[in-house]
Amino acid sequence: MDIIANTNYGKIRGIKVKENVLRFTGIPFAKPPVGALRFKAPVDPEPWTGIKDATEFGPASIQPYDEGEAVSQGPQSEDCLLLNVWTQGLGDNKNRPVMVWIHGGGFFTGGTNNSRYDGSFFAERGDVVLVSIQYRLGALGWLYLDELGGKEFSNSKNNGPLDQVAALRWVKNNIENFGGDPDNITIFGESVGSSSVCVLMVTPSAKGLFNKVIAESGTFHHSRTHKKRGPHYRKIFMDACGVADINGLMNLSEEQIRSATYEVTEAATFMADRMFMPVFDDDVLPEDPYDYIAEGNTSDILLMHGSTKDEYHYWLKYYEESMRNMPREAMLGLYKHVYRLTDAEIDELYEYHSDYDPEKSESDNYIDMATWGHFRSTHARLSASQSQHSSTWEYLFEWSSPVDPEMGSYHAIEIPFVFYIKDEEIFGDNPPIALIEQVQNAWINFARNGDPNHSDLPVWPQYNEKEKPKMVFNVKPRVENDPDGFLREKWEEVMS
Repeated sequence: MDIIANTNYGKIRGIKVKENVLRFTGIPFAKPPVGALRFKAPVDPEPWTGIKDATEFGPASIQPYDEGEAVSQGPQSEDCLLLNVWTQGLGDNKNRPVMVWIHGGGFFTGGTNNSRYDGSFFAERGDVVLVSIQYRLGALGWLYLDELGGKEFSNSKNNGPLDQVAALRWVKNNIENFGGDPDNITIFGESVGSSSVCVLMVTPSAKGLFNKVIAESGTFHHSRTHKKRGPHYRKIFMDACGVADINGLMNLSEEQIRSATYEVTEAATFMADRMFMPVFDDDVLPEDPYDYIAEGNTSDILLMHGSTKDEYHYWLKYYEESMRNMPREAMLGLYKHVYRLTDAEIDELYEYHSDYDPEKSESDNYIDMATWGHFRSTHARLSASQSQHSSTWEYLFEWSSPVDPEMGSYHAIEIPFVFYIKDEEIFGDNPPIALIEQVQNAWINFARNGDPNHSDLPVWPQYNEKEKPKMVFNVKPRVENDPDGFLREKWEEVMS
């Protein structure tokens, strides 16, 4: 029997992937941003007649081929503004909670066709309608073209967030057809997907499209102002392409874009994800997101967020030699250009980290500084801001893999817990089933009820400035007030 769903643009055919779970993939939420629409804001899709096939994932955005990013090995295209839906029912008025996943990848890699992002377990275990979305990556989503291309290209620097808004608008207007509640939408993401959901919190055009946010390892550290860095990164990219004007950019082939993206991101190493990112300039996005939050503009949004304990250990997979042998020099660009630290502040922070845990090596302390500068201090600041106006819960993910315990609790390690992917290699022969269930149930409960608490967890209190409580996820989850507060206070002092 055909599985057919209605959308505002036409009918689509999906498939049954579990006894009680239906899946629809590769659904267009905007016109293909190709030809004259390259570098332009997204446009609503054209209606179609007949039944569009939605049984296969669509291509990812143009990106470098990367052995560590499975999605990059599959089909790629500029025609990538697509989303996917998992649900238990169609048009049955059950008002299921809706969760919209935004993938990570440094804003220049990634996509939704990734086994780690299988939404079927959310649908099966939590009766959630799970949606995953794609957006333009690299230069196609984030290149600053204002004075180069004129008014019609004024949004080019923020096409990524605008793509995400377009996807959320599609969800709001269509999700009832998939059994979802358009008034109960949670957006969640990891890494730059986490940064994306934070950006969407402060995006005026996204107002009312969701009411809950889960941010996993990323806040507003992925941002820049156009006056300082936008034209600089544009020149680097255009030089790599060998073009000098907007016509040259418009005539680039997909392969030329992919090749140039590889060239500039490889050269940038740790700074690669600074090449392409949102621009806070009071145009599409407010100039200062924390001021925007402090003014109470996000008081209608419930927030759950956090980071892993050893985020930056993840990059040892790529740069271990330089991170271990020349840790300060290797990460100096991060400290100076991302965290905006002076040499004296870098030295002072190193001393604090060294004193806090004298057993750690020099390289471990410098790596921890990157974890704090990029992630843990920024999540602390987000809690302090958002909790003044709305219910906020913060976590710290501490579990480490028995397969590679020296890596600690590194960046993205929580994803298979969140998506209930029990056969991940990191779990070894004995997956921590109880913790996997505890984590996903917290995510589901937050989406359903606006509160992550459930009977298998210790009581998880809302964040408050006095105690600064966090749920620490490990084999035995626990609540801890202000873990590593000594370091948090120092980073807060230096970054203020």
